[in-house]
Amino acid sequence: MLKIQNISKSYPQKNGRLDVLNDISFDIRDGEIVALMGPNGCGKTTLLKIIAGFEMQSTGSILYNTHAIQDLRCGIVFQNTQESLFPWQTVERHLTTKPAPLMPNEALEALLKQLGLYEHRRKYPYQLSGGMAQLLAIGRAFAQAPQLFLLDEPFAALDYYTALNVQQRFLELWETQRTTTLVITHTLEEAIFLADRIIVFSEAPGRVVANIPIKLERPRQREIMANPLFHAIKTAALNALTGFLICVP
Repeated sequence: MLKIQNISKSYPQKNGRLDVLNDISFDIRDGEIVALMGPNGCGKTTLLKIIAGFEMQSTGSILYNTHAIQDLRCGIVFQNTQESLFPWQTVERHLTTKPAPLMPNEALEALLKQLGLYEHRRKYPYQLSGGMAQLLAIGRAFAQAPQLFLLDEPFAALDYYTALNVQQRFLELWETQRTTTLVITHTLEEAIFLADRIIVFSEAPGRVVANIPIKLERPRQREIMANPLFHAIKTAALNALTGFLICVP
Protein backbone atom coordinates (compact mmCIF):
# COMPACT_ATOMS: atom_id res chain seq x y z
CA MET A 1 0.00 0.00 0.00
CA LEU A 2 1.15 3.51 -0.83
CA LYS A 3 0.41 5.88 2.07
CA ILE A 4 0.48 9.61 1.35
CA GLN A 5 0.45 11.35 4.73
CA ASN A 6 0.02 15.08 5.43
CA ILE A 7 1.88 16.23 2.33
CA SER A 8 2.22 20.00 1.94
CA LYS A 9 4.36 21.84 -0.59
CA SER A 10 5.35 25.50 -0.80
CA TYR A 11 7.76 27.43 -3.00
CA PRO A 12 9.59 30.53 -1.73
CA GLN A 13 8.81 33.83 -3.41
CA LYS A 14 10.09 37.38 -3.03
CA ASN A 15 7.05 38.42 -1.02
CA GLY A 16 6.51 35.25 1.00
CA ARG A 17 5.70 31.81 -0.36
CA LEU A 18 3.47 30.05 -2.86
CA ASP A 19 1.42 27.25 -1.27
CA VAL A 20 0.70 24.45 -3.77
CA LEU A 21 -0.42 21.47 -1.65
CA ASN A 22 -2.21 21.65 1.69
CA ASP A 23 -2.05 18.62 4.04
CA ILE A 24 -2.76 15.90 1.46
CA SER A 25 -3.49 12.43 2.84
CA PHE A 26 -4.85 9.33 1.09
CA ASP A 27 -3.88 5.69 0.46
CA ILE A 28 -3.54 3.68 -2.74
CA ARG A 29 -4.05 -0.02 -2.13
CA ASP A 30 -1.91 -2.63 -3.89
CA GLY A 31 -3.24 -3.33 -7.37
CA GLU A 32 -5.54 -0.32 -7.33
CA ILE A 33 -5.89 2.44 -9.95
CA VAL A 34 -6.60 5.85 -8.43
CA ALA A 35 -7.48 8.84 -10.62
CA LEU A 36 -6.53 12.31 -9.43
CA MET A 37 -8.70 15.21 -10.60
CA GLY A 38 -8.93 18.92 -9.89
CA PRO A 39 -8.53 22.35 -11.51
CA ASN A 40 -5.34 23.53 -13.18
CA GLY A 41 -2.69 24.59 -10.71
CA CYS A 42 -4.05 22.59 -7.76
CA GLY A 43 -0.84 20.58 -7.33
CA LYS A 44 -1.68 17.26 -9.01
CA THR A 45 1.53 17.06 -11.03
CA THR A 46 3.54 18.42 -8.09
CA LEU A 47 2.30 15.51 -5.96
CA LEU A 48 3.18 13.03 -8.70
CA LYS A 49 6.70 14.48 -8.89
CA ILE A 50 7.06 14.19 -5.10
CA ILE A 51 6.00 10.53 -5.21
CA ALA A 52 8.43 9.89 -8.09
CA GLY A 53 11.27 11.55 -6.18
CA PHE A 54 11.69 14.48 -8.57
CA GLU A 55 10.78 17.00 -5.85
CA MET A 56 10.80 17.12 -2.06
CA GLN A 57 7.71 17.85 -0.02
CA SER A 58 7.69 20.66 2.55
CA THR A 59 5.97 18.50 5.19
CA GLY A 60 4.59 14.98 5.50
CA SER A 61 5.74 11.53 4.38
CA ILE A 62 5.13 8.93 1.68
CA LEU A 63 5.47 5.25 2.55
CA TYR A 64 5.18 2.12 0.44
CA ASN A 65 4.32 -0.92 2.56
CA THR A 66 5.76 0.90 5.62
CA HIS A 67 9.05 1.69 3.81
CA ALA A 68 10.29 5.03 2.50
CA ILE A 69 9.82 5.43 -1.25
CA GLN A 70 13.42 6.28 -2.19
CA ASP A 71 14.02 2.82 -3.64
CA LEU A 72 10.53 2.38 -5.08
CA ARG A 73 10.64 1.36 -8.75
CA CYS A 74 8.27 3.66 -10.64
CA GLY A 75 7.09 3.54 -14.24
CA ILE A 76 6.25 7.06 -15.41
CA VAL A 77 4.37 8.21 -18.50
CA PHE A 78 3.98 11.89 -19.33
CA GLN A 79 1.44 13.69 -21.51
CA ASN A 80 4.15 14.57 -24.02
CA THR A 81 5.72 11.43 -25.48
CA GLN A 82 8.91 13.39 -26.21
CA GLU A 83 9.53 13.29 -22.45
CA SER A 84 9.14 9.49 -22.33
CA LEU A 85 10.73 8.23 -25.57
CA PHE A 86 14.17 8.26 -27.14
CA PRO A 87 14.16 9.40 -30.79
CA TRP A 88 17.25 7.30 -31.63
CA GLN A 89 15.75 3.98 -30.50
CA THR A 90 13.37 1.71 -32.38
CA VAL A 91 10.11 0.51 -30.85
CA GLU A 92 11.54 -2.85 -29.80
CA ARG A 93 14.72 -1.27 -28.40
CA HIS A 94 12.57 0.89 -26.12
CA LEU A 95 11.24 -2.30 -24.55
CA THR A 96 14.59 -4.03 -24.08
CA THR A 97 17.01 -1.25 -23.12
CA LYS A 98 17.85 -0.73 -19.45
CA PRO A 99 16.29 -0.11 -16.97
CA ALA A 100 13.85 -2.49 -18.63
CA PRO A 101 14.83 -6.10 -17.82
CA LEU A 102 15.96 -8.37 -20.62
CA MET A 103 13.06 -10.49 -21.82
CA PRO A 104 12.94 -13.58 -24.02
CA ASN A 105 12.02 -13.01 -27.65
CA GLU A 106 8.66 -14.69 -27.05
CA ALA A 107 7.82 -12.26 -24.23
CA LEU A 108 8.92 -9.27 -26.30
CA GLU A 109 6.80 -10.42 -29.23
CA ALA A 110 3.79 -10.92 -26.94
CA LEU A 111 4.18 -7.43 -25.44
CA LEU A 112 4.50 -5.82 -28.87
CA LYS A 113 1.32 -7.59 -30.00
CA GLN A 114 -0.53 -6.51 -26.84
CA LEU A 115 0.42 -2.94 -27.64
CA GLY A 116 -0.57 -3.33 -31.29
CA LEU A 117 2.98 -2.39 -32.27
CA TYR A 118 4.40 -5.66 -33.57
CA GLU A 119 4.19 -4.58 -37.21
CA HIS A 120 5.90 -1.29 -36.25
CA ARG A 121 8.65 -2.78 -34.07
CA ARG A 122 11.53 -1.50 -36.22
CA LYS A 123 10.18 2.04 -36.55
CA TYR A 124 11.41 5.10 -34.66
CA PRO A 125 9.13 7.35 -32.55
CA TYR A 126 8.86 10.03 -35.26
CA GLN A 127 7.42 7.38 -37.61
CA LEU A 128 4.55 6.54 -35.23
CA SER A 129 1.14 8.16 -34.84
CA GLY A 130 0.41 9.95 -31.57
CA GLY A 131 -1.57 6.99 -30.26
CA MET A 132 1.12 4.46 -31.13
CA ALA A 133 3.81 6.66 -29.56
CA GLN A 134 1.84 6.87 -26.32
CA LEU A 135 1.28 3.11 -26.33
CA LEU A 136 5.03 2.68 -26.71
CA ALA A 137 5.61 4.99 -23.74
CA ILE A 138 3.16 2.93 -21.68
CA GLY A 139 4.75 -0.34 -22.83
CA ARG A 140 8.23 0.92 -21.98
CA ALA A 141 7.09 1.79 -18.46
CA PHE A 142 5.45 -1.63 -18.03
CA ALA A 143 8.58 -3.39 -19.34
CA GLN A 144 10.47 -2.02 -16.32
CA ALA A 145 8.23 -4.16 -14.05
CA PRO A 146 7.42 -1.17 -11.82
CA GLN A 147 5.97 -1.41 -8.33
CA LEU A 148 4.08 1.83 -8.95
CA PHE A 149 2.80 3.29 -12.19
CA LEU A 150 2.48 7.11 -12.45
CA LEU A 151 0.55 8.63 -15.37
CA ASP A 152 0.39 12.39 -15.91
CA GLU A 153 -2.48 13.05 -18.35
CA PRO A 154 -1.17 10.39 -20.75
CA PHE A 155 -4.18 10.54 -23.10
CA ALA A 156 -4.81 14.31 -23.13
CA ALA A 157 -2.99 14.97 -26.41
CA LEU A 158 -4.95 12.30 -28.31
CA ASP A 159 -8.21 12.69 -30.20
CA TYR A 160 -11.30 11.11 -28.62
CA TYR A 161 -11.33 7.87 -30.64
CA THR A 162 -7.59 7.32 -30.31
CA ALA A 163 -7.74 8.02 -26.57
CA LEU A 164 -10.45 5.37 -26.14
CA ASN A 165 -8.35 2.84 -28.03
CA VAL A 166 -5.19 3.58 -26.03
CA GLN A 167 -7.11 3.48 -22.74
CA GLN A 168 -8.51 0.06 -23.63
CA ARG A 169 -5.10 -1.31 -24.51
CA PHE A 170 -3.65 0.19 -21.33
CA LEU A 171 -6.27 -1.62 -19.23
CA GLU A 172 -5.65 -4.91 -21.05
CA LEU A 173 -1.94 -4.59 -20.35
CA TRP A 174 -2.55 -3.49 -16.75
CA GLU A 175 -4.68 -6.62 -16.16
CA THR A 176 -1.58 -8.78 -16.76
CA GLN A 177 0.31 -7.21 -13.82
CA ARG A 178 -2.27 -5.26 -11.76
CA THR A 179 0.37 -2.62 -11.03
CA THR A 180 -0.61 -0.04 -8.41
CA THR A 181 -1.38 3.09 -10.43
CA LEU A 182 -1.94 6.82 -9.95
CA VAL A 183 -3.28 8.63 -13.01
CA ILE A 184 -3.85 12.37 -13.39
CA THR A 185 -6.68 13.30 -15.73
CA HIS A 186 -9.03 16.18 -16.55
CA THR A 187 -11.57 13.89 -18.23
CA LEU A 188 -14.26 12.48 -15.96
CA GLU A 189 -15.30 9.62 -18.26
CA GLU A 190 -11.66 8.58 -18.53
CA ALA A 191 -11.25 8.57 -14.75
CA ILE A 192 -14.34 6.40 -14.24
CA PHE A 193 -13.41 4.00 -17.05
CA LEU A 194 -9.88 3.44 -15.75
CA ALA A 195 -9.95 3.82 -12.00
CA ASP A 196 -11.16 2.16 -8.80
CA ARG A 197 -11.42 5.53 -7.04
CA ILE A 198 -11.33 9.24 -7.88
CA ILE A 199 -9.53 11.64 -5.53
CA VAL A 200 -10.72 15.23 -6.09
CA PHE A 201 -8.49 18.19 -5.23
CA SER A 202 -9.64 21.71 -4.46
CA GLU A 203 -8.24 24.81 -6.09
CA ALA A 204 -4.70 25.75 -5.02
CA PRO A 205 -3.39 25.10 -2.52
CA GLY A 206 -4.71 21.65 -3.31
CA ARG A 207 -6.46 19.68 -0.60
CA VAL A 208 -8.57 16.52 -0.80
CA VAL A 209 -12.27 17.39 -1.04
CA ALA A 210 -13.72 14.05 -2.22
CA ASN A 211 -12.81 10.35 -2.40
CA ILE A 212 -15.25 8.64 -4.77
CA PRO A 213 -15.30 4.81 -5.12
CA ILE A 214 -15.92 3.26 -8.54
CA LYS A 215 -17.53 -0.14 -8.07
CA LEU A 216 -17.56 -1.26 -11.68
CA GLU A 217 -16.51 -4.80 -12.54
CA ARG A 218 -13.23 -5.62 -14.21
CA PRO A 219 -12.08 -6.32 -16.84
CA ARG A 220 -13.72 -3.28 -18.44
CA GLN A 221 -14.74 -2.66 -22.03
CA ARG A 222 -15.97 0.54 -23.64
CA GLU A 223 -19.58 -0.71 -23.38
CA ILE A 224 -19.45 -0.12 -19.63
CA MET A 225 -19.85 3.60 -20.36
CA ALA A 226 -23.54 2.87 -21.07
CA ASN A 227 -24.01 1.24 -17.64
CA PRO A 228 -26.43 3.22 -15.39
CA LEU A 229 -23.91 2.88 -12.53
CA PHE A 230 -21.30 4.59 -14.72
CA HIS A 231 -23.60 7.58 -15.09
CA ALA A 232 -24.45 7.60 -11.37
CA ILE A 233 -20.75 7.75 -10.51
CA LYS A 234 -20.28 10.49 -13.10
CA THR A 235 -23.02 12.56 -11.46
CA ALA A 236 -21.49 12.15 -7.98
CA ALA A 237 -18.02 13.07 -9.23
CA LEU A 238 -19.38 16.03 -11.20
CA ASN A 239 -21.13 17.32 -8.06
CA ALA A 240 -17.85 17.08 -6.13
CA LEU A 241 -15.90 18.85 -8.87
CA THR A 242 -18.39 21.66 -9.45
CA GLY A 243 -19.19 21.96 -5.74
CA PHE A 244 -15.71 22.93 -4.65
CA LEU A 245 -15.30 25.20 -7.66
CA ILE A 246 -18.34 27.16 -6.51
CA CYS A 247 -17.74 27.05 -2.75
CA VAL A 248 -13.98 27.47 -2.38
CA PRO A 249 -13.09 31.20 -2.30
